[in-house]
Amino acid sequence: MSPRFICRQITALQLSMRPPVFAVEAGSLFHLLGFGTDNRGTVHLTLNRDGEIASPATLLQISVLAVGACGSDLVITGLNEERGVHCVARLDAKGKVRWKTPLPTPTSGLVWVLPTCIAGEAATVWENEKENEGELGIASVREGVLGPPETSLQPGVAFGIHVATIGTNVFVLRSRGAAREADLLRIEGGKVIGRASTVRNAQALAAVGETLLVLSWTTDRLLLQWFDSSLRPLGPGETIATVDSPSWIRFGTLHTSNEDRIAVSYETAAAGDYVQLPDGRSERGESSRLFLGSYDRGSRALTGVTEITPAGTAWFAAAWIGDRFLLVNGTANPVLSVFDFN
Repeated sequence: MSPRFICRQITALQLSMRPPVFAVEAGSLFHLLGFGTDNRGTVHLTLNRDGEIASPATLLQISVLAVGACGSDLVITGLNEERGVHCVARLDAKGKVRWKTPLPTPTSGLVWVLPTCIAGEAATVWENEKENEGELGIASVREGVLGPPETSLQPGVAFGIHVATIGTNVFVLRSRGAAREADLLRIEGGKVIGRASTVRNAQALAAVGETLLVLSWTTDRLLLQWFDSSLRPLGPGETIATVDSPSWIRFGTLHTSNEDRIAVSYETAAAGDYVQLPDGRSERGESSRLFLGSYDRGSRALTGVTEITPAGTAWFAAAWIGDRFLLVNGTANPVLSVFDFN
């Protein structure tokens, strides 16, 4: 019998889902970053694998855009609230800022700024729109000092970027929308040295060992595509889950671990009843459902798919700690759901 997710605990969080909540595992601890309900700003919380607070909350003067792990530390990108510029920062396990460095990226227009970690050193990857192409940049950050950026122009506009690393290689997925194949880039030494196309509507990227996973979806199917580190496809996209009409898939994302565990969470929607609007018009509502499953390499499909309540989720607020999986879900009032995987 395949392992399943078994919910052991649900805890209310004193966080808001707007702006989004972010989470990452680092040093066998679960780190949460989100806007506090007291409206004072972004807070950092450290929790253990049981979902218990491991250190007091820390207030950050950064509006977080993305978060990643670098050893037992965190690397985050966001908007420096004091200076109004993008920045990259490194936090220790308790959320204390080790350093905070401004970035040479515009704050207007379509801009994506992500952190990563290359051989134990913090780095950042960004892309900003330039008419019908994107300017992709990458720079290392050592002890708070930004290294010389390497930039290149990429064809077309990216509607989102995703980053993974294998050794000293950085891989960037440039999502191009539902109707286009995405670009998967391999970067070494700051230079783009490889490129591949993925299936359409690719929206998530992860590294497992020496391989890369790309997740995409249509209205009724979740698909997973594998690449080796040279960007050679390891077969066509696999359909790992399906949804029956009248429901459709709204989004999905990957959650991987160092132990090669692969989870996929996805949200479905369906048309609801008509509701009366204040101006007298009627509008059809929507209902949503949230699911979580684990990828089984033997069957090449999601197994043990479980519906999670309450529905609604922060896309990037989940992580593995060993065989324990922690997920932030809900809408206006988020909760932390803790699962055993056995």
